[in-house]
Amino acid sequence: MTRRGLASWLEKLGYVAENGGLHLSETVPPNGHPYGPEIRSLLDPDGAIRAKAVFDIEGVPAVVFLADDDAPLRSPDLDQIRKRIWNQNLANVVIEIDGDVARVMPARRLEDAQQTIRLEEVSADGPFSALDVASSNLSRRFPDWFDLDAQVDNQLLRNLSQAVIQLSQSGMSANVPAKGARALAELL
Repeated sequence: MTRRGLASWLEKLGYVAENGGLHLSETVPPNGHPYGPEIRSLLDPDGAIRAKAVFDIEGVPAVVFLADDDAPLRSPDLDQIRKRIWNQNLANVVIEIDGDVARVMPARRLEDAQQTIRLEEVSADGPFSALDVASSNLSRRFPDWFDLDAQVDNQLLRNLSQAVIQLSQSGMSANVPAKGARALAELL
């Protein structure tokens, strides 16, 4: 993907006009940015994600732009990148650019959640634009993409809760009363 190709997408979708919210791979967030390390990690050309741009809303990364220099990302590679983005528990939207076509998808893996857009059809106030994301229109159209219960921290809390239940019911010594077993399981 040429630098010019990415710039066309960012311009037409209105991301360039958003003062301070767009971070490109060759720039770094200003010192003191609340998510500076996370954005630098997303944009690191030698990192696991290698994003070309990140758009933040009020400092929080919201959209990650991906583009391969030679060809679209293979599905397994794209899945791994999305998984890493989802595990950061920040950005919800991934836009993979391939020439004049882009695939827009949630960071978390959902069946049939991918949308395809063409460069000649996009606008600064249309679907998947900076305005669309910042105004919450996107989250109203695709609520599953932004499901708070599905966020990685909530998943982790549910998993920990189940582990405590299982440990307290069967993983403790028979000499430990039920109330004490729960407390010991929580300590673990």
